[in-house]
Amino acid sequence: MKPVFAVSSLVLLVMVGFSTGDDDDARNEIPWGQQQPYMPDQLYQQYGQTSPTTGMDPNMMLMMVMMMNSDSDSMMPLMMMMMTMGDNQNSNMMMPVLIMSMMNKDSPSKSEYKWCYKKDKCAEETWKDEFHTCNGFHQSPIDVIFRGAPVEDASNADNGALTFVGYDTMDNKLKNKGGKTVQIDVSNSAAVLSGGPLGSDYKVLQLHFHWGSDDTQGSEHFYDGQAYPMEVHIVHYKAAYEGDLDKILNNVDGLAVTGFMFSVGAENAALKPITDALTSITEPDSYKELATFRLDQLMAPAIGDGMTFATYPGGLTTPPCNEVVTWLNFMQPLTISAAQLQAFRELKDGKGGKIVNNYRSPQPTAGRVPKLYKWNIITIGK
Repeated sequence: MKPVFAVSSLVLLVMVGFSTGDDDDARNEIPWGQQQPYMPDQLYQQYGQTSPTTGMDPNMMLMMVMMMNSDSDSMMPLMMMMMTMGDNQNSNMMMPVLIMSMMNKDSPSKSEYKWCYKKDKCAEETWKDEFHTCNGFHQSPIDVIFRGAPVEDASNADNGALTFVGYDTMDNKLKNKGGKTVQIDVSNSAAVLSGGPLGSDYKVLQLHFHWGSDDTQGSEHFYDGQAYPMEVHIVHYKAAYEGDLDKILNNVDGLAVTGFMFSVGAENAALKPITDALTSITEPDSYKELATFRLDQLMAPAIGDGMTFATYPGGLTTPPCNEVVTWLNFMQPLTISAAQLQAFRELKDGKGGKIVNNYRSPQPTAGRVPKLYKWNIITIGK
């Protein structure tokens, strides 16, 4: 019986107009809204049964709901009050009492959930309970196997060679995204990704980074069982869906994401405009305009002649985990110096800590085998 009354308490909160308190990122990424909760009668009628709450005294039902959401000491006065009200009292009189009891609970309710990476109450292990889409069979990231896998000529891909056009010029805004990552929002860009596994043009939207607290972790994808200290994702949306976020986030071909690994080595000159500006975005939601960053120069070492990339169908690596992404993972790591990597690790998360280990662990492949392609001639245009 407990699950039924837990649902009831959620429904009552929704009925009186309480905000769900979702994280800003989650709200932006779920324009279609969460599934609507069922009232107990509806839940049982769905299976042709009669709800155990049918005909129950409203005051008694409210008391049982509160008991399941509060500790016994704080509930005693409320229980006594309800027992003395009698059957003929208007049950709506108890609604303020119910709301106050839930607001004063020490333990967080479902409406207070905000996803995170590593804290027990909101880490990735909890995402699947809160977002049904995170339980899918095409989840990301995964462990991409390059070693020993068959490799095809990139020109033989379904839609010809993978092509990057216009990545040399774009306006960029660097920001500390909610204390969870570093993100660069791209505007006024003519950058277009096409070919390979993509049946049409995709335009650059943003890029963001995932990194670890040390050099043994940080990347979301693994390559041949190995994690890297940092991974960058360049997010593209299908040009045909431009301006329609609902289509982008609800169609399997809505997004294409190119992923590049970083290994510690020499200073990366193409990354320097970013790492030099990180001291200006230490606090969550702070930002800085970037004037000299060139995305084409950052990617260049991994997409030259003879380089290999993998592609597979997957999803967003953060809630709500929509399975709308064509992933393209480039085998050759980019470089980052120890000092540049440390600059990322000094950013603040707004909760008294630093932004580190902001990655989701590899998910089951569920029968997916990434296709591998190797370039003989790379096409990069303006």
